[in-house]
Amino acid sequence: MKNLKNFIKNIKKTKNFAAFIGYMGLVPFIFITLGVWFFPVEYEADFESLLLLYLSLIISFLASIYWGIAVKDKNNNDSYIILIFSVLPLIIIFIINILKLPNIIKLLVFLFILNSISILERKFYKFTEIPKWYLNLRARLNISLNIIIILFILSYTLDLVL
Repeated sequence: MKNLKNFIKNIKKTKNFAAFIGYMGLVPFIFITLGVWFFPVEYEADFESLLLLYLSLIISFLASIYWGIAVKDKNNNDSYIILIFSVLPLIIIFIINILKLPNIIKLLVFLFILNSISILERKFYKFTEIPKWYLNLRARLNISLNIIIILFILSYTLDLVL
């Protein structure tokens, strides 16, 4: 009980709570990836759709953070660039999702977008005034998500080999 109280006390700090919520956001990816590996093959299309849907939402969320940063910018220092950056991934994701592309191609494009956002965050972090702890959290989450997506993609390669 004492450990639970300490956990709750520590989790209330913004950094800790953001980390907790961030890692909890990985849980659906983990379950979907485990599902594609361990459930019968007739469920594979469902897991692919779930992964693409959830990844679309996460990428949109990550990019949309910058809308708030641009709106908050009192100096209006090139805020239009940040506004474009906050909306462009959503538009690309929408277009990719409506195109009749194989899911593996969609997944690779989404992986590229996810990593592009991470790279741009690091490159422009001083301009956006994002706290360093957030960028470090995002880096850890991004690496974790990349590993999960690669494991999901490996299920395709094994299907082709077997």
